[in-house]
Amino acid sequence: CVRTLTQLSSELGIFVPVAPLVTEVFHFAQLSKTPGKGKDRPYDWSVMIKVAKADTEKRQYQEGMMAQAIFLLAEHLHSTAYSPSFPEIVIPTITALRKVSKKTKISSLQSRIRKLCQEIEKQSQ
Repeated sequence: CVRTLTQLSSELGIFVPVAPLVTEVFHFAQLSKTPGKGKDRPYDWSVMIKVAKADTEKRQYQEGMMAQAIFLLAEHLHSTAYSPSFPEIVIPTITALRKVSKKTKISSLQSRIRKLCQEIEKQSQ
């Protein structure tokens, strides 16, 4: 759904506020807890509709979900990066990402979010 909205926005040349939808994923309650161990299995993110609660506590699921969310957010921001209003559009997104970076206990997610924030700030100057 998010990818479709981003493509639609890009093709039509109109702004569709997708970032708030993606940043909502970062409020996933399990991110404030240390991920559990367990037997991991690969996830096919392109067809996943529902997931078991036990899987949501596993590191591989959490990292995969966050990687997908960061990718979708970066894809959306790329489609609006050359808009004159880009610096104003990204302020709420950067604020939300920084809050998530401080809240999460997943170090790989923290580093990815910091890198994305740096790239956004570099593009907005």
